[in-house]
Amino acid sequence: MASELTAQLFAWLSNDLERLRSPFVKPSVAALSLIDQADEYLAKLATAVRRAIHPYRRDNPLALSDLVALLKDQPDLQIVREAQLNDLLLRLRQQGRLAGVVCHRDTIFIEEEHYSWKASLFSSDKELIARKAIEFIDTGSIILLDAGSTTTEIARQIGRGIKLRFWGQLTVVTNSISVANELLEAADEVGMEDDNAILRMYVAGGRIRPNTHAVIDEGDISGLSKIMESLPGKADIAFVGTNGICADVGFTTHDLTETRTKSTMLSLAARKVIVTDPSKFGIRQQNVFATFDDGVEIITTKENRATVERYRELLRDTTTKIITV
Repeated sequence: MASELTAQLFAWLSNDLERLRSPFVKPSVAALSLIDQADEYLAKLATAVRRAIHPYRRDNPLALSDLVALLKDQPDLQIVREAQLNDLLLRLRQQGRLAGVVCHRDTIFIEEEHYSWKASLFSSDKELIARKAIEFIDTGSIILLDAGSTTTEIARQIGRGIKLRFWGQLTVVTNSISVANELLEAADEVGMEDDNAILRMYVAGGRIRPNTHAVIDEGDISGLSKIMESLPGKADIAFVGTNGICADVGFTTHDLTETRTKSTMLSLAARKVIVTDPSKFGIRQQNVFATFDDGVEIITTKENRATVERYRELLRDTTTKIITV
């Protein structure tokens, strides 16, 4: 009975909230409070679903019945039947809270992590990784910085370093709108002029993917390559993100165009660094952009110690090195 009442209340809230959000309805203060509380609840539900299905991709989808079992362990969610879950998933998808998630028949999996919610997951891990990453940067460095939530955190830490005068001169080449915005905000805070020598930034041209905020080049010649041809020598270091690390193939991602971009970035840099939280270990996506014999360094955290140590052992005879923070 409690479960049924919860389901009915949830349905009523959703329907009433849509009415209150209508431009023709002027909500009261009490109604606005109700909207805020319900939005918080929906956000909580979406986060719970995303966390539960995070390890599951197209080649290893999660059965909806198993997702019910995972969510049942969280009593405040009150999801105990598959019918309730189907209703919840429909409502969350209608509100754009599960972008990149696919429901196929009686299974569910992540097609691609969406930037809007990816940035909120493992945020403390990403900050630790970013603080370690900027230790590899010296004055005068030319840096290639990939799109992604972890690399955006690296940009944030670079911006912090610029404000604290860690370096006298940096050149950053990126394919990320988010990375560019982080660096521009830092430059604005210290009052940089166009002809400053502290930070030179280049953004590769192309189409912007809303899912990842990446600029992807669909032409025959890479925009990144063109930019690097105008700069002296190779990039000193490339920081590249990944959607998965699979023991039998290497580093993988979902989108084919981003696969080419990541491969190009690594090929243009003297030092190749892949930055990732530990949740990506064991995940395999459709496209491989680097192997364990490409001289890559991985910066990750100790959060999932057993998995990371297992991969460290698996990679002992390769040119890939794992750095944990």
